Amino acid sequence: MKTKQSVFALVAIAALAFASCGGNGTSSSGVAKKSLFGDIPELYEEKAVDLLKEAASMQGKEASMGEALGLIAKMQVMYEEAGKEAQPLADKLVGEKVAYELSDSLSYQLVSDIEVKKVSLPEYALFGGGEQTTRLHVNFDIVMTQNSEEYIRLYYLIMDDDTPIGYGSCSGLGKHAVGDTIHVKDKITAPDVPAKYAKACNMLKFVTEYTYYSQRDALREQAKKWNEELEAKYGIKKEDNK
Repeated sequence: MKTKQSVFALVAIAALAFASCGGNGTSSSGVAKKSLFGDIPELYEEKAVDLLKEAASMQGKEASMGEALGLIAKMQVMYEEAGKEAQPLADKLVGEKVAYELSDSLSYQLVSDIEVKKVSLPEYALFGGGEQTTRLHVNFDIVMTQNSEEYIRLYYLIMDDDTPIGYGSCSGLGKHAVGDTIHVKDKITAPDVPAKYAKACNMLKFVTEYTYYSQRDALREQAKKWNEELEAKYGIKKEDNK
């Protein structure tokens, strides 16, 4: 029976990840600020609601393995249906420009727009924790303003205006001298937070390594709190491993 209860708990957790997928104004980049992930987060959350309620109602109860497997099948169907509905929304994001700001003390300047070249929709993995949120594949150029003694790594916060919601970084750019132009290809991954917060993300803020790491732990705790609130909203209980 423990195995079947575990399945219900895992489906609930996967559904919560599904629900997390995925301000106006102008940034210092000159690009108008708009939702980075569009309506994709809300679409996935709306699709997940009924399954979340069903999974919550089954936790801790006697149930057949058939019911447990049926819930997994519903999860798979939900992802497929959401993917079909979300694809046109993803297509609309291709070609969009991402608003950004640069902090002081960086060793580079951006010299092009950040353009979305492709959008990858959320991916489902019931076991192993391999769920993926929405990802924006972007291209842009930077020029070095300082010599680099170490391999270049870019750090940024994913912002709702002045409020950080998530974070990301880009490595593998090599060592460069002042004046070198670097063509960057990166993936901006939607924060694993409830839809209303993911949809609010509207720009990137490039920061120093120190700022990135000083913010990262706080942002992880913030996301954990928001997701626990979502769990409580739908009655999801964490599995007791005793």
